Amino acid sequence: MENTKPDAFDADIKNNSLAISSDEKIAIVSNSGIDKIKVYNLETKSEIGELDEFVTPRHIAFSENGKYFYISDSSYGLIREFETETLKEVRSFDVGKGVFGFTLTNRGDMIFANNQDQSTVTVINLGTGKIEKVIEGFSQPRQGIVVDSNDEFVYVTNFEGNDVRVINTETLEIEKTLSGIPSIRAISVDTENNLLYGASSSENTINVVDINTGEVLKSIPVGQEPYGAALSLDKTVILSGEK
Repeated sequence: MENTKPDAFDADIKNNSLAISSDEKIAIVSNSGIDKIKVYNLETKSEIGELDEFVTPRHIAFSENGKYFYISDSSYGLIREFETETLKEVRSFDVGKGVFGFTLTNRGDMIFANNQDQSTVTVINLGTGKIEKVIEGFSQPRQGIVVDSNDEFVYVTNFEGNDVRVINTETLEIEKTLSGIPSIRAISVDTENNLLYGASSSENTINVVDINTGEVLKSIPVGQEPYGAALSLDKTVILSGEK
């Protein structure tokens, strides 16, 4: 890491992130306005660590096996990889200032990372540690980005485009666009990959979209400026949160 912290790059954009390991033993929490990351043991309900050297941390995610976790920082322009057991940094990936949300494939070999400043999605090969491609054709993609259950498509929140752009993971090209979710902030996709749930922060709704037809099936009223859209595994509950 740099000896001197850079100035906050996009401090006017506020968000937080929470990641829980697959065994539900570790939770990691960030707030983009705080330069430290908190790590908690959920079994003992205690704080077990604090990570510094951040400016505007944006997103956190665990690897599928839980051995590593990743944190993006839009001011440094990095996604940093840490070992879960030791909380030690292993390596980092330079994807440019403005890096925001990201997702790992289920097989754990790739990261797809939004960059809201450059309006791109960067594809990182975790095996080689190198950037495979920088995909253009977005307009301020922010925190929301998910991969489907088959690792076939990645769904990207295109904030200023008021839509979701769908990337084919084989061709690394945008294959289609799902419209009808103004000021979209967050998304979930069901395990059958049929329905997408998107949080519209301007309409204060969760919009349900048929992925195959692109039709908006319903708009569910929620709180003010929803920033979350987390679907339960049994598809009976969708969780959201107000700004």
